[in-house]
Amino acid sequence: MPRTAIVGSCGLAFLLTFTATGRGQGGVAWQQLNPTNAPPARRLHAMAYDSGLDRMVLFGGETPAGSTLQDTWEWDGTNWLQRLPATSPPPLRRHKMAYDAARGRTVLFGGTSVGGHLNETWAWDGTDWSRHLPPASPPARFNHALAYDSVRARIVLFGGMAGQTFADTWEWDGATWIQRTPAQAPAARRNHAMAFDAARQRVTLFGGIDATPVVLGDTWEWDGVNWMRSVPTTSPAPRRMHGMAWNAARRRVVLFGGGDTALGFSDTWEWDGVDWLRRVPTVTPSSRARHAMAYDSVRSRVIVFGGSEYGSPTSPPPYYTNTLAYVSLSPASLASYGTGCPGSAGIPTLGVAEFRLPWIGDTYAIELGNLPAGCFPLLALGFNQTSIPIPSLPGCTQLHTADLALALPLNGNAATFRAALPPDPAFVGWQFYLQGAALSAGGNNPLGATSSHAAKATIGMR
Repeated sequence: MPRTAIVGSCGLAFLLTFTATGRGQGGVAWQQLNPTNAPPARRLHAMAYDSGLDRMVLFGGETPAGSTLQDTWEWDGTNWLQRLPATSPPPLRRHKMAYDAARGRTVLFGGTSVGGHLNETWAWDGTDWSRHLPPASPPARFNHALAYDSVRARIVLFGGMAGQTFADTWEWDGATWIQRTPAQAPAARRNHAMAFDAARQRVTLFGGIDATPVVLGDTWEWDGVNWMRSVPTTSPAPRRMHGMAWNAARRRVVLFGGGDTALGFSDTWEWDGVDWLRRVPTVTPSSRARHAMAYDSVRSRVIVFGGSEYGSPTSPPPYYTNTLAYVSLSPASLASYGTGCPGSAGIPTLGVAEFRLPWIGDTYAIELGNLPAGCFPLLALGFNQTSIPIPSLPGCTQLHTADLALALPLNGNAATFRAALPPDPAFVGWQFYLQGAALSAGGNNPLGATSSHAAKATIGMR
């Protein structure tokens, strides 16, 4: 049946009426992946996603027999491959890792080895491990948390334990560790989890256990200067040994598992910057803790590996060797296609702005970049893909029908379009097309026109 959507930008509103043919189904699921090869069962290991190499990197952990591991594995989205580097950190458990995108290295810090607790810093480059000897370093510790701040290009460390429970904040800048002295900070804790919320440019921290010991259920955010406590309306139960990862496609931090003093959890939560939202996946894994969790940005899914059952009556508890993926059943997406034509500044870019994909009931945002100075930006929206050379504009191709053209305000060399999508499930799965253009003096044709590549947008449901 016909559906009506109102989209707006820059104070203008446009009424579109069309036939929505969406599936009307959203939600999330945990999927068990079935690689032909996998690391042995373990817990207390660490894992991080190397976006430069498109590999999930895993190191160390503890076996069901209590042995501490020293092995390095990589997940390529389909299978696990054991790596055999010439140099490696010592056997470790309770250590943490984060991928430093600015320097293209997976960084490992701390943990417990055969001889005790360490404060060593190691980096994995995809081939070998190398140990850093920075002029300053946090004291030795384990069960701390790390998260990479992609805006400030630093790895943030908070808390942990070794003889005492820590409440200190440190940052790794690629050369040394810098201790920060915020005006306020979370209470000292261990077994908490952190993830960097790239949309809101904050490191999010949840839970853990303090020195008392009391299991915690508080939420904090680090903005690069200070810690701020959030007081959401809804929150997960207090817990420790859980996992957290930023899901860029869903624009949320995902939390899974962990346990309190007695009970293990198998619940899944998402943090949207204001509140925690309980998700009820179509398939839920068994309760677990001490697992590792990271986001695969190429395949838009959170990966969990290993861990052990929490609160099990058996000793040792069941250890896991399965690989799990947290996925959207009706994902929003923006897929690029075609090529643009150059202007005086080169070929304009087109992509998602502010991590805002087209989800129903939310605002999506598109940015045109690399625009000529002083140009007049345009964004064309259409419902059918085409490929029509424009005779008066050599090298320029219209890549979809131009059912709607919007003028955008220029901001420097970029222009942003934002539109609110109605919360109607009938729109789920509906597709439309986008292509940017700009008019300016100069360029490679008489009109001074330039265009971006195009993109196919698919409306999703969280």
